[in-house]
Amino acid sequence: MDALTLRQKLHSLVETSSEDKLEEIYDLFQDNEYSNDFKAMLDNEYEQYQKDGEVVSRNQVNKLIEQLFHSRK
Repeated sequence: MDALTLRQKLHSLVETSSEDKLEEIYDLFQDNEYSNDFKAMLDNEYEQYQKDGEVVSRNQVNKLIEQLFHSRK
């Protein structure tokens, strides 16, 4: 996707997002690196995967991400 299309899509997203979603988007742009909590969660999940081969579902991942975003407020 070219830069112009990306800008248009981001602009549209910003214009139609709720305040909570805008805060999440802003936080994403402000942080150049993942938080220590997020890194620890990823490390934990990877270790667990190596032990038993289980994979976290998409819904579980989304819930974890939401929890991390809301814990930074």
